[in-house]
Amino acid sequence: MIKIKTVLTIMLFLNIITFDIVASDKYQIGVSEIPSLLNYQEKTPGSYNYVLRELSDIELVFIPPARSVHMFNQKKLDCLFPASTQTILGTHNLVESTPIQVAKAFLFTNKPYQSFNEFSDKTIAIRRGFSYGNIRKNFKTKFIELDSHNAVVKFFLLGRADGFIAYLTDTQSAYLHLNNNLSSSGTFYNPEQAIYAARESFVCHQNEKNKRFIENVSKRIDHWKKNGRLKKWLAIKLN
Repeated sequence: MIKIKTVLTIMLFLNIITFDIVASDKYQIGVSEIPSLLNYQEKTPGSYNYVLRELSDIELVFIPPARSVHMFNQKKLDCLFPASTQTILGTHNLVESTPIQVAKAFLFTNKPYQSFNEFSDKTIAIRRGFSYGNIRKNFKTKFIELDSHNAVVKFFLLGRADGFIAYLTDTQSAYLHLNNNLSSSGTFYNPEQAIYAARESFVCHQNEKNKRFIENVSKRIDHWKKNGRLKKWLAIKLN
């Protein structure tokens, strides 16, 4: 009986070791929730969830944007998604995939404007952890930082800010999540005056293992673009 217990204990120990090796062998990808694009709950998958489902050698780590960048800089994560070397320091030590798409950020307000300077003394809501090309340094105004895209839009709709800065895709998703629609909400933005444009890619630390991953992902993204699957995924919205 003791011998059987010993064998079972050894087998269990070996199984635990095997599991740890398999788990650590996967690429640790830092991601943050983006309503209707990237969701923690698989019951309500967003567009990017469909992309990530196709990659079997990754492990998603859902954390806030600022923390994910911090962990990435400490090399506790292999990669970030969606991300761009445009916004990360030390880009000579990073590798970036073919972009899923290019996201543009705009100033959203409740009335038309000709210049951003019209809001130099106004209150602008913005998501904490998002740099939008160092907009806080380049655009002198009063920024109110909030923890999610939904919170930013809700803060604006409640009249607590004169405007907000966000990516168009994130804004459309947040309005849908709040049972609203950007196009019919009365919210204004100038499509010809993007504040910032960023590639939505996989960004990893540069080493041989990660370079192989980036090369493989880039080939798959190019394939999905050609066969129309990526376009189909990006058209998916939450109900």
